[in-house]
Amino acid sequence: MIRGWKKRHVFAALGIAMVGFAALMVGLVIWSESRVQARLNALRAAGEPTSVDELEQLASVPEGQTDLTQAWLAAIAPFDSKILPIPQDMNIDSGTPPPGEDWPQLAKAEELLTANAAKLEALHLAAEQSGGVYYPGLRQFMDIQQRLGHWNQARHAARWLQLEARVRAHRGDPSGAIDSVEAMLAAAESMDREPLIAGFLVRVAILGMTMEELQTLLESGTLPAENLREFQQELRKVDLQGGLTLATQGERVAGLHWYEHPPTGGGAIGRFAWQVQNGSLSDYLDGMTPIVDATELDWPEGLTKLETLAAAAANQTNIALWLQPISAVQSMTQAAAIITAKVRAADAAIAVVLYYQKHGQLPERLDELVPEFLPEVPADPFHDAPLNYRVENGEVVIYSVGLDRVDDGGRDVSTDDASRSGDFGFRLPLPDGSAE
Repeated sequence: MIRGWKKRHVFAALGIAMVGFAALMVGLVIWSESRVQARLNALRAAGEPTSVDELEQLASVPEGQTDLTQAWLAAIAPFDSKILPIPQDMNIDSGTPPPGEDWPQLAKAEELLTANAAKLEALHLAAEQSGGVYYPGLRQFMDIQQRLGHWNQARHAARWLQLEARVRAHRGDPSGAIDSVEAMLAAAESMDREPLIAGFLVRVAILGMTMEELQTLLESGTLPAENLREFQQELRKVDLQGGLTLATQGERVAGLHWYEHPPTGGGAIGRFAWQVQNGSLSDYLDGMTPIVDATELDWPEGLTKLETLAAAAANQTNIALWLQPISAVQSMTQAAAIITAKVRAADAAIAVVLYYQKHGQLPERLDELVPEFLPEVPADPFHDAPLNYRVENGEVVIYSVGLDRVDDGGRDVSTDDASRSGDFGFRLPLPDGSAE
């Protein structure tokens, strides 16, 4: 009897313990979910998106601004690289000679452009309009083929405009050439509301192509001052930091989407399995928030903050989902900083050209260009100092110290956007008759 009594008490104690454990787990789940909701509510209150709907609303063309989405979709639609390819021997990346040098394929390139003149004219018409663009296809996080198509069309359209600029320059039409480069810039900036990292990098790539062709034109000879001033004004509108933050917010929303609709299956069991594999949703928000915040910091503070976060993540041994975007965001931020340096150096280079056209001599320092040709001396996005300016060895060099923060004297200025070493900026030959 006593033995049976003890057994019943043992089972009762075990039952109470199990109920207590279950109550504890339920309490932890409720606490965790309330904490997550508090974090999400705080993000929404700060105007940051937490869902696909909210991200789409943030990325859409603001009310009161002309919506050019359909104009750009129609303009870039014919430029499918498989349907309308540029022959390899006319591809700028294949070593098409700069203006002033013999180009055996020039006549063939002209024929190609003439055959597609109407398509190129549609690009120019879209580029001349002022407004906003929001490329559709955001809702399909599981399938981004539609969006990928828009990205590829925009980039290939820019390559056609680059070919057009090169042909016009060869044919002695500098005004037409700079107009083509300005249309390239507009194609890049049609993606300034792109809320995904991959799309943002396409925008950066088109800007890199634009800076490359601008340098080729500036090296080739005199460009009309009126066209340079117009292009300079458009160049100053480029703001990669805003797009950088939007794309990183989009990355966070993509992660939230996976937590809500995990590939492990729907329902509580599927979400539980996803969190076992990738960490809790609370941990994800805790990890992603400083990454997003870092992209909102001014150059170069944001770069330094991301380097710190990446170094800390490298020492993590778990497989939390928030660890995965750090390297992508850091790489994207570095690419954006490189192009920002080139855009600012291009602005200053145009100012130097305009100064020379007016005064017949080069400025000794960049601050001599302020305020007539520059509103201020452009800052180097990689350290707290202005861009560097040198006149030596038959060249004008305007440059940033680059990712390594080491001033190499501009000797390693790179025109290759894939390069991540050396200084970044513009290198121009001295005008005829100018002295070092």
